[in-house]
Amino acid sequence: MGDLTLLSSPFLLHVRLTLRRSAEEHASEIATILEKARQGFMPVCGFLSPGEKELLRQFKAEPYARFIRMVPHALPPRYDPSAEDSRELAADRLLILSVFPPGTDDGIGTLRARCLRMNDLAAALCEKSHSLQTRQG
Repeated sequence: MGDLTLLSSPFLLHVRLTLRRSAEEHASEIATILEKARQGFMPVCGFLSPGEKELLRQFKAEPYARFIRMVPHALPPRYDPSAEDSRELAADRLLILSVFPPGTDDGIGTLRARCLRMNDLAAALCEKSHSLQTRQG
C-alpha cells in the first residue's frame, strides 16, 4: 500500500537494528542512516525494534524522508492503515509491503520466522536496487 514508485529507487537502504540493543545504543547508527536519507537513500525496514522505532520517529519529523516499511504479516484485502500511516501514505512518503499474500497468516511460523523472512525480502529489494544503480552508473 502506498507509492509503488518508491520501489524503483536505485538508492534503497536495508536497515536492520537489533532488538538486543536499545534505541540509545543505536544512536550513532540512527544518525548515520538519517544522514544517508538526507543524501537521497531510502530506508527499507520493519521499524519493529526500539532502535527502528526511534529511527521511524525521526524520519517522520524530517520533511525529506521517504521510506518503505515492511510488515511481518499479510495485509488484508481491505487494509485500513493507522491515521499516522495514512498521513504518510497521502504525502507519498511511505510504502507498506508484506512478503505474505492475504490469507496466509496461518501456518507461516513464529513472529521471529516471519520477521526473518521480512528482513530477507528487504535485503533482496535493496540488493536489486544497488545492482540497477551499478548497471546504470
